[in-house]
Amino acid sequence: MKLDDPVEVIPRTHSVTIRRFRRLGIETIFDFLNYFPFRYENYSLISPIARLQESEIVTIKGTIVSSQNLYLRKGLVIQKAVVADESGKLEVSWYNQPYLLRHFVKGGLIAVAGLAKKFSGQIKLEAKEYDLLPSLESSTVHTGRLIPVYSEKNGLSTKIIREKMFRVLSSLPPLEDPLAAFLSSRKNLVEENKAYREVHFPTTAAELEQARKRLSFDELFFLELSQALVRREWEKTQLRRPFLYQDREKKKLDSFMAGLPFQLTFAQKQAVAEILSDLVLPRPMNRFLQGDVGSGKTVVAAVACYLAHLNGLQSLVMAPTEILALQHFQTLEKLFAKTKLRVALQTGSRKVAKKIIDEPIVVGTHALLEKKVKFRKVGLVVVDEQHRFGVMQRAILKKKGEAAHFLTMTATPIPRTVALILYGQLNLSVLDEMPKGRRPVKTYMVPEQKKKDCYRWICGKIKKDGEQAFIICPLIEESETETMKSLKAAVKEFAYLKTQVFPDCRVGLLHG
Repeated sequence: MKLDDPVEVIPRTHSVTIRRFRRLGIETIFDFLNYFPFRYENYSLISPIARLQESEIVTIKGTIVSSQNLYLRKGLVIQKAVVADESGKLEVSWYNQPYLLRHFVKGGLIAVAGLAKKFSGQIKLEAKEYDLLPSLESSTVHTGRLIPVYSEKNGLSTKIIREKMFRVLSSLPPLEDPLAAFLSSRKNLVEENKAYREVHFPTTAAELEQARKRLSFDELFFLELSQALVRREWEKTQLRRPFLYQDREKKKLDSFMAGLPFQLTFAQKQAVAEILSDLVLPRPMNRFLQGDVGSGKTVVAAVACYLAHLNGLQSLVMAPTEILALQHFQTLEKLFAKTKLRVALQTGSRKVAKKIIDEPIVVGTHALLEKKVKFRKVGLVVVDEQHRFGVMQRAILKKKGEAAHFLTMTATPIPRTVALILYGQLNLSVLDEMPKGRRPVKTYMVPEQKKKDCYRWICGKIKKDGEQAFIICPLIEESETETMKSLKAAVKEFAYLKTQVFPDCRVGLLHG
């Protein structure tokens, strides 16, 4: 068995299980090894039956003396087995698993992990997991150790995943460690081979911690390595013609910024200076602009777009939703009103009706990625909320501009150190101050019992001060797209707010 083998090579694995693995994105043995447990059960205490104490979570090993199903009222079925070792006998019970008795053969050897409880003055074991054993010295998978618990998705039980993982680790030859020995030694890291075995079937809590440390280091190390390689390749790219930023362009850009209806903040000026210094280089810019909502990222991007226009090149501004794209379009139209620079909008419902879009600035959604959408000469690509787009989508967008400059914007508050790790191939600019006149953001957590008071306060703000309120419904299920379930929740909440909470106010509904 090798790391790049398909999951079909896992011994004694049904085709249905293989399909379920693949639906989770588990294609190879390497993928499977990296499906890590999210927690562990501690069944490592192995005790003779006679020494069991009430409330202990424990594993016992012995011989099956008898087993039976007890059928009670209301459809409840209890499975009872008597297990004996050299010190005594013990009654073990399961609930509503009548099929278990097919596996329990009188005289067979078994290890059972569970909770010791006292019933009618006698200690009995409420079973959680069990292993059928060829001998009492045999290795266990589900008992007698720290037991991995995996996320159960697509009909895969943690027990099936655990069994398959044990088989894979038993069949896999020693892995070749990708880290140089001096690096592992310097960082006091265990071998990768040991780390994978310990993270799935830890010997002790201390060994598990060492395994996690090693695999976490690997993840960050190779992320950073890939970022460095991407950055190096990007820096090798040569522009056909760097942007000119000489007297003519500088005068027009200064005039544009002076004509804005507001003064740029120090942070905006700093970000503009960093972007302009990138744009005049012979290689494409690859910069990450971070700033809270209202900090003025669009204005900074507009300055870059204007310099692209002065160099006879187009700018593409891409947003993840039609609402956000429309907002950028309207903002840019206002900013460029005095320059007569044309801005086009290309979304799913609003499209430019010509084969080649030649406006200096084109704002859009995924519609910009369509094959039939052609542009005259793209020199700058601006992407808002990059994390909302996939790798392939960003690659298509880059191709639209060939060796164009690339500016990524986000309002997601990311600490600078984390941003440098996650976006190591990008240069970082931060807007850490708000424009004058912006009120500071205040955040409150309202307990459930004060929800009505909160709604009354909102109602007062709307009626007395003419303000506007947004009530956001979160996704109900973890999903990359808004599910129908979450949509219904928003519709239901809208009906409730409109009729029960704000009957005297105009209430609107907005969703994807």
